[in-house]
Formats: sequence, structure tokens, C-alpha cells
Amino acid sequence: EPLRRSWCLFEILQSIGLRDERPNFKGFVFCTSSGVLNYGAQAYDVAMSIAKEVSTIRVQDAKASVRADKEMIDALVMDYPGGFERVNQFLGENIKEALHSIRESFEKDFNSLNTVLGARPAAVLAVERKRQFVTLESQQPQRPSIMIAAAAMSLADSRVDSEDHEEVDLEKQTP
Repeated sequence: EPLRRSWCLFEILQSIGLRDERPNFKGFVFCTSSGVLNYGAQAYDVAMSIAKEVSTIRVQDAKASVRADKEMIDALVMDYPGGFERVNQFLGENIKEALHSIRESFEKDFNSLNTVLGARPAAVLAVERKRQFVTLESQQPQRPSIMIAAAAMSLADSRVDSEDHEEVDLEKQTP
């Protein structure tokens, strides 16, 4: 548990000092066997696991095998502006940045594979579905010609028996 050891947290304190002195300093990164998380390493599950751990870490609870080391490091942290709270915040900010880098990398990979596999973006699919619906909605269903003929014969039979007789054009009637 590296982030729960006092000496590791001492290194974090040093990184904070360097970042405060040099805003472009990018020395604090999360390295894994899959790569550097801050640079978008494809270690999504590892990043999530580390982020969950970091979310529960309190620097003041760090352990050291030598009591004097723990006391010295705690004193240095307490003397630093913001103390333990600042170090905890710095640690959280850095894992959050790493998570965002990994998310961007994941989305880029996802979109690339999605394109390779022939899928169209969701927005394009939604527009196409809407066009199909409008087209289908605007088309009037056509009666099959056999149905028209049967209806005409039936109507003709009923008209012959009727005194008031008029011609009906079934082709022009709406369904």
C-alpha cells in the first residue's frame, strides 16, 4: 500500500512544493505496469481501483516502520501551508486528472473502434430514424388491387338492387 506509507507521502509533499514553485512541474504521476495513468495509459480497471483507494486516504493516517520517521514527516506536513488537508487535496486532484486522461484515452479508442466496426454516431442514427418515420407516416397505404376488385363487385351488387343507382370510382376513394 504505497500511498499509505509516510515516506511515499513525504514524496507527495515534495511534489507539492515543486508544483508551487514551478507551475509547469508535472512530476507527480501514477505509474502502473500498464503505463502512466496521467498520460492516458490503457489501464481503466487499475485507475478506478487506485482512485477508490485514494478517495479514502488521509495523509495523517500514514504509517512508518520507524516512529521517528513518522513524527518527522508529520511535522513537515503540518508546517507546510495547508498542512494535511492540502496534501490530501493534492493527492485527490492528481488522481482526478489521471482519471480524466484515461477517460479521454478510452473515449478516443472507443470512437475509433466504433468507426472501424462501421457504426455511425448516435446523432446520425437518430436523424435517419426520424426521416424513416416521417417518410412512412407520409405514405398512404395502398389497397391491393384484388381488394379493390372485390369491393367494387360487392358495391356493384348492392347498387343493382338499389333504386337509386350511382357509379362509384373505387380507385379514387381513400382507404
